[in-house]
Amino acid sequence: MRLKKQLSSEQSVFDGSQLQPEWTDRRFGKGMDGIAAFVGPFRPAASAAISSPNGEHFENRRLLHLVVRHVHQDVEKIRLQQRLLLDVAKDKLNHRLPEAPGREKGEPRDVVQRWGQDLRRGPQHLSVSVIRMTASGAIIYLGIIEPGTGTEPLSGTEGGGGMDLSELARAIADQYVFEIDSAQQPLS
Repeated sequence: MRLKKQLSSEQSVFDGSQLQPEWTDRRFGKGMDGIAAFVGPFRPAASAAISSPNGEHFENRRLLHLVVRHVHQDVEKIRLQQRLLLDVAKDKLNHRLPEAPGREKGEPRDVVQRWGQDLRRGPQHLSVSVIRMTASGAIIYLGIIEPGTGTEPLSGTEGGGGMDLSELARAIADQYVFEIDSAQQPLS
């Protein structure tokens, strides 16, 4: 069954309530798989028990937020789905970055790397990612720092990344849906 997609063009605050089944039920329907994306500040309530990696300050920063719900409770499968989402996001970020200084055109330029459940650029964390198991399934959250708002511009140019987060959200969601759908096809 195809994942439902909800891509919002309106700014919204991530406060942790998005990790509750009630939030995903309103977006996708009760018992439905789906992926939602929106852009806005990262302000998780203390009760959400989400923190930035290594104590880096993500709070109040503008992030691309992706919330995925799968209606199964297989822990190994949901961890693999989380890593798939991270790999898709990594690839889509790397495809949108300009050529890295000092590299020849056409050389691999994976500036962003996935380390476990984190996206990183060198020592800089670019993401927050968690899994919440619920009575009705599992929810994956992935927050990606807006390119160019870290300690150094993600694009490698002075002043910021200039990346369209709505377009990035659509690209990540479309690819993730494709990957999940194609994995569910019978072997030929």
